[in-house]
Amino acid sequence: MKISEAGVKPSTGSNGPSTVRTIIGAAAFIAMVLSFAPGASAKPADSAQRAAAGAAWLTSQLEDGIPIEQWGSPDWGTTIEAASALAAADATNPKITAVWDALVADRDNVVAKGGADVPGTLAKVILLAHSIDKNPRAVGTAPGADLVQRLVDTMQGSGLYGSQSPNYDGVYRQGLALAALASAGVSPDERAVSWLVDQQCTNDAFDGAFVPFRSDTSVPCSDDPESWFGADTNATALAITGLNAAAKGNAGADGSVAKALSWLASVQEDADGWAANSWSPVDPNSTAVVIQALIATGHLDDDDLNGEGGGPLAALGGFQSDKQGDGEQSAGWFFFPGMEGPNVMATVQAVPALASKPLIFKAVSSPTTPTTSTPTTSVPTTTAPPTSTTTTVAEVKGVTSVAGNTGAAAAGVNERPISFTG
Repeated sequence: MKISEAGVKPSTGSNGPSTVRTIIGAAAFIAMVLSFAPGASAKPADSAQRAAAGAAWLTSQLEDGIPIEQWGSPDWGTTIEAASALAAADATNPKITAVWDALVADRDNVVAKGGADVPGTLAKVILLAHSIDKNPRAVGTAPGADLVQRLVDTMQGSGLYGSQSPNYDGVYRQGLALAALASAGVSPDERAVSWLVDQQCTNDAFDGAFVPFRSDTSVPCSDDPESWFGADTNATALAITGLNAAAKGNAGADGSVAKALSWLASVQEDADGWAANSWSPVDPNSTAVVIQALIATGHLDDDDLNGEGGGPLAALGGFQSDKQGDGEQSAGWFFFPGMEGPNVMATVQAVPALASKPLIFKAVSSPTTPTTSTPTTSVPTTTAPPTSTTTTVAEVKGVTSVAGNTGAAAAGVNERPISFTG
């Protein structure tokens, strides 16, 4: 079913990058990017070539040390995402192993802060392990080597994963955690699914959207530009990703996914990309996250979403820099042109989307040109923790080992978490 058949037609909207909200004020940010129209100056290149160029640029960033530094501090979350992005483009890249070995050596500093496990970071490591055929239940030495169990153990009585404040990333990290557990063959706790479904907006123009977190789900959703809080494409895409991966067949989850897809279609911009919220311009992070949710649910190729801007992939490609380096094409992504150089967080989200990889994927040994294929099935091989049950169906929704599935028959998921998930 096309998204438009669910009763919502795409219309001009406007949104902006949730990662930037913690870095600069809304007014300054909007003033900086008002004159920018993405995609207008993009050089012709297919998506696989763009992904390869982005991977080359990420490789150069990892040469400076592991973990990558962001804003003057070591950033393991972005570093793990960089390894996943490299795996999406070419699993033979030696930096993938370098990142994995470094995170194993520093495991507990990577996945915990202030004595509490961080669900977003645990999920990222589990998803990376799945992609590169590592065992997420044996990361380093015991005790604490079973990261799947550690993620399960972060669930609160409400169903939310993690004891940290959910104010800015509750929905995002919940979707991420559900996807990671699905990749490990763990069926979701119904409380976790219900928590996420209950977060969805149901009023008027916000119907189907998710905000980062609703402390009182009886209060209608609204946009508040002054606090940079409102209906959020990043949160919505990750909710789709998690529910599609972990709870397919659950009536509440399926209905939630359908409504969320309709809302995303309704706020797509004329240039075929997405912003994070209703008061900001299109950005590459949000566009990439949405693309991966569309791949997951088989909607990326819908006519509804491929307009005069050339489609979502073209919109995302328009943010890539033209930098050449070291005798080979090497080009990262800007948050927005006009900012100082390409950005790691923008690039780690763009590369997997342009490589046609969902959040849960099996890496291939060399770059391939995206094709539309029927995904293979994947049977969980891990044993579920005592508090959970294993998935016993022949196919785990949200897992694909097919390179380049662009949506026609996709069963995958993807988006890389934003910085405050760890």
